[in-house]
Amino acid sequence: MKYRRLKAFLAGHSKNLWYNQLNNMRIFTIYLRRHGLDPVKDVVVLKDGFSWPAFLAGSLWALWHHMWWVALGLVIGAGIINGLGSLLFSDPYSPPVLAAAFALLSGLLAHDLRVWTLERQGFVLSAVVSADHSEDALRRYLDDDADLANEINRVESRT
Repeated sequence: MKYRRLKAFLAGHSKNLWYNQLNNMRIFTIYLRRHGLDPVKDVVVLKDGFSWPAFLAGSLWALWHHMWWVALGLVIGAGIINGLGSLLFSDPYSPPVLAAAFALLSGLLAHDLRVWTLERQGFVLSAVVSADHSEDALRRYLDDDADLANEINRVESRT
């Protein structure tokens, strides 16, 4: 009897609604730096989750985002992993496996490393938004915060 209700619930319209929301929507975090609000520099929208660019090219990804300490840490970490892999393991497969594990860890921690850098630069978490793209997330956020939208429009009209 319990399972019939669940099947009926999942077979109905709500299944399609949940399926579409889970597959199309991404979670974004919005960070603001209020002093001297410049819409280009002081509003940052980050996609939460795994970062493919950080996985494929960790140090270059960090340099692209002006995360100098993170880039240095990734280069040093990759060097240590490579050196230890060569010294500790005699088989030819261990160093590439360790390098792939380090790259996977870089992709998994990319969002947190970016947040750490932004917080060091004076940014504060302002909102968590669900949207398809970063532009939609920013639009949704500005729809909810009319004062900030007016302030950004005023700053953009001056330039």
